[in-house]
Amino acid sequence: MKFCIGAALAAAPVYSQEPPPADPDERQPQIEVPDLVAADGKYGNELKFFVFHKVGTSFADARREIAECSSHLARGKQLKMPAFLAWEDSDRTAEQVEFNGSYGLVGLAFYSILEGPLDRSIRQQVMMRCMLPRGFDRYSVTEPMWKQIHEGDNPSELINLQAAIASGPVPSTPKVTS
Repeated sequence: MKFCIGAALAAAPVYSQEPPPADPDERQPQIEVPDLVAADGKYGNELKFFVFHKVGTSFADARREIAECSSHLARGKQLKMPAFLAWEDSDRTAEQVEFNGSYGLVGLAFYSILEGPLDRSIRQQVMMRCMLPRGFDRYSVTEPMWKQIHEGDNPSELINLQAAIASGPVPSTPKVTS
């Protein structure tokens, strides 16, 4: 009996404490979400320009999932042109060398034309393979809106913006079904 009273007295302060503050990454910062609706009603190619959304998800969950999927993007190290990459070890490839001019001026011209679309295509495929199995849906946006949401110098701000869209109200843009 004495032991039960002692245990109850020792546990009493625990119940009166406030819950710990939320992790800074878990709290939703004040993010101004842009209007995704196109003024003229014309959206970009739905296979290229889209945002993710999941009904009933919290900002923290959406941020965590988008950040995890974004971590699979090898920014600046994507394979931009067909090339052979030798294996250094049994589990990784050699570091990719940027375009070195071995194809001359014509190759440089083709490279500069294809670089942007290839980067976007690789990014979209990686994100789709990661986000769609997690229950996220895609919604069409215009090309300038897609660039505003996905391109910038601060990846953390971009992930926060994408998480705010993914966890916010259902976008009023067309849902991508294919």
